[in-house]
Amino acid sequence: MPEPRTLAAITADDRLSVGIVILRDIAAGKRSVAPSAEMATALADAVERDVAMRARLGAELREAEHKAWDSLARYKFLMFGYWCAIWVHVNRIAGGGLSNPWRGLMKAARLHQAGAMPGVGQNAAAVQGSSGALRSTAAARPNEASP
Repeated sequence: MPEPRTLAAITADDRLSVGIVILRDIAAGKRSVAPSAEMATALADAVERDVAMRARLGAELREAEHKAWDSLARYKFLMFGYWCAIWVHVNRIAGGGLSNPWRGLMKAARLHQAGAMPGVGQNAAAVQGSSGALRSTAAARPNEASP
């Protein structure tokens, strides 16, 4: 038979899980005995650390979103993608409760790809060639019909 683990050997996550189960059992009437003072203290510590970690993750999410928008505004597309990926990763770690802040931007890009947004991208109608002369983007992209 394995030796029972002492409370000191249990990790904070285990303590939080055990504490939640105990509190759930008490609320459901399955357990009439309150947790010991040591368990209550361990549970309070774990909850405090959990709250602090969630606050830190929230700050990381805000920073990543700010840096992503800042990168996009400065035409730093690789950095925009980097910070978007950081935001998605931190959001998953935090429980994934937030919707993607770039959802509207992605929808606009998909509409543009489908051709449902006429006029978007028309600013690139002329591209300067290596000789200094302007050439049409239709010539640069022969697979697309000219406007």
